[in-house]
Amino acid sequence: AVVSTQSTGYITRNGDFKSQPIRVVVTSIEGLLETATTRLNLARAARRLFNSGGGGEVTVWGEVTRDMVLVVSTGENYVRKEGQRCRKNSWTASQRRIGSEK
Repeated sequence: AVVSTQSTGYITRNGDFKSQPIRVVVTSIEGLLETATTRLNLARAARRLFNSGGGGEVTVWGEVTRDMVLVVSTGENYVRKEGQRCRKNSWTASQRRIGSEK
């Protein structure tokens, strides 16, 4: 018999940096994806989960910890917040902004 452990965590939509994460109680990755589709009002089914701390994809239940904040995607890659980009990309973007202000 498969033993599943119930876990409380939080979910947020990929790329949504303004909304508060929603609290959920689930027992499996599949259940988490189903719950996320409904609770986040996604237009398509949730397919991927990422750790909000750095965008690592979560694929097995053992990677989910209590009170973890998970980013939910309908298939697209993890969207980083502006401040999480690597320095080179941030520098390039800031140079473009400076150049466009002239």
